[in-house]
Amino acid sequence: MKEKIIGVVLAIVMILSALSIIVFAAPVAGGSTTSDPVATISEDYIPSETTAPTEPEVIVLETVVVERVEPTTYEEATSLLETATTRQETAQSVYDGLIALGYAEDHPAVVMAQSDIETAQTNLLYYQEQYAIFEEAHKWEVRAAEYPVATQTWLYMRDTLGWNEYVCAGIMGNMMAECGGQTLNLKWNNYNSSKHYGLCQWSKTYFPQMQGASLEAQLEFLGKSVPETFDGWAGKAFHYSYAEFIALTDYEVAARKFNDIYERPGSYSSQRSRNAKVAYEYFTS
Repeated sequence: MKEKIIGVVLAIVMILSALSIIVFAAPVAGGSTTSDPVATISEDYIPSETTAPTEPEVIVLETVVVERVEPTTYEEATSLLETATTRQETAQSVYDGLIALGYAEDHPAVVMAQSDIETAQTNLLYYQEQYAIFEEAHKWEVRAAEYPVATQTWLYMRDTLGWNEYVCAGIMGNMMAECGGQTLNLKWNNYNSSKHYGLCQWSKTYFPQMQGASLEAQLEFLGKSVPETFDGWAGKAFHYSYAEFIALTDYEVAARKFNDIYERPGSYSSQRSRNAKVAYEYFTS
């Protein structure tokens, strides 16, 4: 996608610091000028801080075509956003400089400066949106590098199973207690002394099919067994359904309900709720 950026605005960018003089083109011997490669404006059009602005007899303008680049990496998105931000700030500075020199709002240079601000702002919004997309992806890359199993599990629960982030955090808090040593460093293929196995330390007696199961198989089983358990005898014993569970908006309550109905360790430790808080903050910040 291509958008035209008014060349004169880019030429005006050279605002001399103390004197606030905007230079468009410099005259050379013989009356000719060396032009900015972006815009050419007649000598009569050069603003001056010592004379009042006057309408130029001749205005020669050229425009450049700025191609909007679609970023392909987080680093590229970051760089493009920085460039777009600078361009927008420059456009605003040019406009402010013209107004400071006394040019009216309807003066051609001011109108063009306003147009450039609008164009720069449009581009800035585009690159902000692109950056947000890549930033989100980058966050998950970082999380996956730090805690690969926990990240894969969270994304499966959230995206594949459709559970909200409070429910995901409550379940994750229990997994952290079961196979993570109270951390997000989950040992998905861990056996305990009683031969309980995996993310939820499934019992060898009641879930023999889970012994030695892959992480993917465990996640699939989790998605199938949670609704069955909550709508089965365990959920009925606590008068709590699967529909109520997945509608929770409190990760501490989710941690407690998952502990009582699904894990059933015999007692509840508030550490699981604290784990849930850690998981929620890590995966949603």
